[in-house]
Amino acid sequence: MTAWIEMIDDTQANGRLKDLLDKARTPHGTVDTVMRIHSLRPETMNGHVTLYRSVLHSKDNVLPFWFLEIVASYPELFMKRRKSFGGRRSSC
Repeated sequence: MTAWIEMIDDTQANGRLKDLLDKARTPHGTVDTVMRIHSLRPETMNGHVTLYRSVLHSKDNVLPFWFLEIVASYPELFMKRRKSFGGRRSSC
């Protein structure tokens, strides 16, 4: 998937942006597009990473991480389903 938003590549990043891209990396060493689109405004990336981790990676969570990820993904799946029905609720 490509974004229509201009993004700064790792090779062009320096200073604060480079630090924040490193902070946003997944365990696989990649930066998800949803984070990379913040590259023109690095502090929004910092806020996004901080909020995401405080909600899903908190030691105080009693639910398993895999379940939290599913719950976090549900709204996107729901919206895609609504779009497929022309934005109207289905009676099924």
